[in-house]
Amino acid sequence: MRAAKRTSNASAISHTPTKMITPVMTLAPKQIIRHHRPHM
Repeated sequence: MRAAKRTSNASAISHTPTKMITPVMTLAPKQIIRHHRPHM
């Protein structure tokens, strides 16, 4: 039962950040470039 809980937890944990990271990685480069270019 512990193994089953770990598996479901691992899949839930690995799926949540992926959905949160995907939009962040898509938007981050544009914002970072915009913020860093004026500084340089």
